[in-house]
This record gives sequence, C-alpha cells and structure tokens, in this order.
Amino acid sequence: MADDHNVPQTEMQGSDPQLRNSRTHDNLKVAYMSEAAASNRLDSFADMAEIEGHAEVATLLRDLAEMERLHAQGHLDFLRRVGDPLTDGPIGDTRRNMEASAAGHLEQSENQYPAMVRTAQAEGFTEISDWFRTLAKAKAAQAARIQEYLGELKD
Repeated sequence: MADDHNVPQTEMQGSDPQLRNSRTHDNLKVAYMSEAAASNRLDSFADMAEIEGHAEVATLLRDLAEMERLHAQGHLDFLRRVGDPLTDGPIGDTRRNMEASAAGHLEQSENQYPAMVRTAQAEGFTEISDWFRTLAKAKAAQAARIQEYLGELKD
C-alpha cells in the first residue's frame, strides 16, 4: 500500500477545497478509474491466457494488473483529501470507506443499472438488459450487506 504521500490526517478526511475545485481533482478521478479498469481488464486477459495454456503470458499480465492496481491506489491516496471518486463522500477510515461503498452500490442499483436496462431494452439488446438487471439486484444485495456490517462496526 502507498505511504499516503505524507498527507496530514486532517487533509485525508475530505478537507481540501482547493483540490476539490480543481482540474487536477478531475484528472485524479479519471486516472483512478482508468488504472482500476486497466487492472481488471489485465486480470481478465490473464485468465484467458491461462485457459489457453499461456502460463508465462498470464503471469506477465497479472504482474501488470498488480502494477495498475498500485497506480490506482496512489491516486486514491490523493483523492482521500476530497472524497470518494465515485460518490464524492468522505473516505479514509473504515467507517467512511464502508459508507462510501454502500452509497456507490445503492447508486448503481437504483440509478445506474436501471438506466442501462432501459437503454439496452430500447436498443433491442435483451440479453444485455437482463445482465444489467441482474447486476442491479446484486448491487442492492451488496449494499445491504455493507450496511449490516456498518451497523456492527465499532469505532
């Protein structure tokens, strides 16, 4: 894990309005999303290489995926100053991270995926529409699970 780049604890709780209102903040969010997506994509590519019997390629792709994950973590260390890159809610400690996770899952289940379902249906992509509907339900269940743990979490 990154060393938090020597960010004082007060700044790590969403108290950097100068960064929040900057293009650098926007760039950090884009870079975080890009690195996180690249990590997942490379992991998927590694799985396929493994299935096809290319063990050395799979190892390379997994190593690259881990590097991308670490890059994303570095961006998140800076983003902690202003909030979650998805919800803009405060992050940093476990409670805040869980709250941001629950909020993100609820946003996906209540807004993002239902809108995607409607679009896929309107465009005639029934199989994709069904997939999005399944994910909306999964995200709602995941949010409930996070909320359950939040209720039991001691500060």
